[in-house]
Amino acid sequence: MNADMSGSAQASNAYAAIPNDEVSSETSSIELRDVINFLRRRVVVISATTLGVFVAALMVMTQLTPRYEATATVLLDVRGAQVVDIDAVMSGFGTGAATANAQTAILKSYAIAERVANRMNLWSDPEFVAQTSSSVLSKLNPLNWFGNDPIVVDDGERARRRQYVIQTLRSRMQVSPHMQTQTIEISFESEQPKRAAEIANAIAEEYALDQLEAKFEATKTAAEWLSRRLEGMRSSLNAAERAVETFRSKSNLINADGLLLSEQELSELNSQLILIRAEQAEKQAIYARAQQLLSRGASLESVSQVIESPVIAALRQQQAELSRKHADFASRYGARHPQMINVRAERRDLEAQIQQEVSRIVDSLKNAVAVVRTREQSIEQSLADRRSFASENNQALVQLRALEREAEATRTLYGTFLARFKEVNEQETLQTSGVRIISPAIAPVAPSFPKTNLILLGALVLGLGLGGGIALAQELFDDTFHTVKQIEQVLSVPNIGVVPYLDAEISGDALPEYVLRKPLSPYSEAFRALRTTLKLSNVDSPPKVILFTSALPSEGKTTVATSFALAAAKAGIRTIIVDADIRKPQVHQRLGLGKVDSGLVEYLADPTSLDTVVRKHEMSGADFIPIAAGSINPTEVLGSQHMIDLLGTLRSRYDLVVIDSAPLLPVAETRVIANLADTTVLVVRWGQTPRAASLIAVKLLRQSGQHLAGAILSAVDMDRQASYGYGDVAYTYGNYGGYYSG
Repeated sequence: MNADMSGSAQASNAYAAIPNDEVSSETSSIELRDVINFLRRRVVVISATTLGVFVAALMVMTQLTPRYEATATVLLDVRGAQVVDIDAVMSGFGTGAATANAQTAILKSYAIAERVANRMNLWSDPEFVAQTSSSVLSKLNPLNWFGNDPIVVDDGERARRRQYVIQTLRSRMQVSPHMQTQTIEISFESEQPKRAAEIANAIAEEYALDQLEAKFEATKTAAEWLSRRLEGMRSSLNAAERAVETFRSKSNLINADGLLLSEQELSELNSQLILIRAEQAEKQAIYARAQQLLSRGASLESVSQVIESPVIAALRQQQAELSRKHADFASRYGARHPQMINVRAERRDLEAQIQQEVSRIVDSLKNAVAVVRTREQSIEQSLADRRSFASENNQALVQLRALEREAEATRTLYGTFLARFKEVNEQETLQTSGVRIISPAIAPVAPSFPKTNLILLGALVLGLGLGGGIALAQELFDDTFHTVKQIEQVLSVPNIGVVPYLDAEISGDALPEYVLRKPLSPYSEAFRALRTTLKLSNVDSPPKVILFTSALPSEGKTTVATSFALAAAKAGIRTIIVDADIRKPQVHQRLGLGKVDSGLVEYLADPTSLDTVVRKHEMSGADFIPIAAGSINPTEVLGSQHMIDLLGTLRSRYDLVVIDSAPLLPVAETRVIANLADTTVLVVRWGQTPRAASLIAVKLLRQSGQHLAGAILSAVDMDRQASYGYGDVAYTYGNYGGYYSG
């Protein structure tokens, strides 16, 4: 074994003397370090698994056929190109999520895919039909392995192939709506870059054509429906108008200038009554004024009719002429002159004529008042008669109004539908699809599948996760011992030593002699530390007879026992090794001794001379008692009085008696001889001994009342043990290995 072996057994056993609660409290708080140590322990598993998954991903990628993705962008023109109001017939695109979902569904519909397949002739494209050329069952049929008979394709198979082509086309199509900008990205993957661009553009063009056809179809359907509705509404309107006219004629409700004749007559009579009453009031006022002047004896010259009378005017003119003559004659003749007398007589006649004319005017005023009053009464009578007639026609008028309203409603509805019908007919010649290709697809340069970086990253993550899971499972299902802390916590016994593992440079049989050839090695130091620990376990009466055992075979108890004895003998301690493993003795082989003819069993059968069975190990000076032959009753042999006497003799002759016994669990004799020893050391192999087996071994020893000094962790792999963290042997070996050499 190399001198620079990592670690130091003395440092490890010094650690063993640290109280468990101190170590536990120190290490339990460092959770991150525990994780790091776990990764160090399982780095090989994690790395190998990750590498395997990564390589598998690379191999899979090499088998995948690259596919290229081309993208075309279309714009949904929400403004449209309509010159008439046709929203109620064919609405445009909305701007919400519902519109995005609807357009996506249309683009990925079976109908669009079938149109594209027909346009691009994908039914014969090997990329789409290669996998449908023959079924799996036909390939497995041996009858189809030979011959060149053509495959008969029936209607069902042809339909399945068409379905496969369309499903393949739809599965490679990706539609990404962006309703904030009213655009839709149409992507398609193909094994050929140019083919991908052609199919993406074909999908966009077929989508635009489908939208245009849908609008044409909707417009046509609306026009046909409106035409049928107009025919029915035209008939309804004619019937309603005929009903109005028939009822009006039947009820004698003649209409003139928008009014019924009775209503028109009432209106005219009311107007005449108002006018005649005004005229009557005026004439009555004039007549009353004239009567008032006559009653006071005043002149009627102020009455307008008198003033306006031409007769009165003429008489007044004559009166003025006579007055002039009278004045002229008076200046020339006397009062009795005949001329003066004639003039005065003419003046008196003229005054009488004036008064007569005034009286006539007053009488005409009175007659005019009477005439106007008579006319008023006549008009009032006519108005009363017409009102009576109108009252009789009120019920008929109500029915007429109802018929007119119904006819008007029908007329309005008919006009609305007629206007919409004309709009639809005009829109049919001006319809646009509302979809515009703003960015045609171009042939891509790099493949979109497989996504190398993403797949490799995923493989790396998957490998790390899988490796971590496997490592965690190994950690959880690892039922063996790796640290001093585990031994003390699980077995509830002190750890009294840690023995490093020696590699293949040292043969199995010569292993105990390594402590002699390399006295300063960590391996040798481990046994010196063990001897010191056992000695200090009872200072007043240190144990002399020490039994080494294990729970199961092949845990290194014989190697540990012989190495411990040789190291003690090399230190000048009188030491003897007793091989008590009657079933599988190995002490003599470990010490380089061949087959022996006598040993422990022979001595116990005939205890005459002890010297005949004691052998000496020349290199160390230690004595040992081998096993030459087995026994059918090992328990009775080892528990006999002779055995007790032998151990008593050995106590008196030697300073240290080391007993290598059989494993505890397979056989029972170990518990018998353990009662004869001062103390027992349980050997636990690092990374091999099951915890349950060690627990049973400790329980058996305690049930039998034996003194258990503690447990030794044997064959510790110091390089791997270092991954179990600070405070354990590997950490101290790595940091203090410079103290040990040789």
